[in-house]
Amino acid sequence: CVKVGRYILIDNAPHRVTKSLQGGRGRGGSFVKSSAYNLYTKKYLDKTFNADDQLEIPFINFEEAQYSWYDTGSDEHVFMDAATFEEVRVQSPSKALFLKEGQTVKIQRYGDRVVEVEMPVADSYTVVKVDTHAPL
Repeated sequence: CVKVGRYILIDNAPHRVTKSLQGGRGRGGSFVKSSAYNLYTKKYLDKTFNADDQLEIPFINFEEAQYSWYDTGSDEHVFMDAATFEEVRVQSPSKALFLKEGQTVKIQRYGDRVVEVEMPVADSYTVVKVDTHAPL
């Protein structure tokens, strides 16, 4: 079943479904038009599935981790796994600008590969500098 928020495999890559619209073709059966976010390439894919299509469901492992520091030499952000205390290195996560030292996040893994870093729903930040000449 293709529902928003579910994970599916498309072309051996894990995707998160972001939009889903179900429809029908009279005698032709039903279909689902969906938009899915590729966790490897970070791009969106629009795809239509027929009612009889078989989908593979990837096992996405969610691990709690704490942000430690940024390694400028390798351009990687370093996290500490909360369960094993092992170091986890992630190449520039999409929300890297909002990471704070000591912040708890959820790391999503597919197999041995880190596919996404999920930030907390709410957090507080302090504005240090404002560029008054920046375009809106």
